[in-house]
Amino acid sequence: MKVKHLKNKVVIESSKEDYYDLVNRINQLNGVLNTLHEINDLYLSDITTLEKLRYEVVDLLDLGWSSDKYKYVVQEEGK
Repeated sequence: MKVKHLKNKVVIESSKEDYYDLVNRINQLNGVLNTLHEINDLYLSDITTLEKLRYEVVDLLDLGWSSDKYKYVVQEEGK
């Protein structure tokens, strides 16, 4: 990944391979969060922080939720 710091914004350039790697990491994070909810033996503030992070990264990567696959997926262009 390349990060360009411009005057009024930051541009992140990524190969498709790196982008899909991030998508896989989001889905791993989602699985961990689901497990944490199930065991319910942690501090609730930590879970909230993890969830906030997950949704921020999902939004950043413009991912969509697939209820068929039960995971985040790359949205097709034009949709």
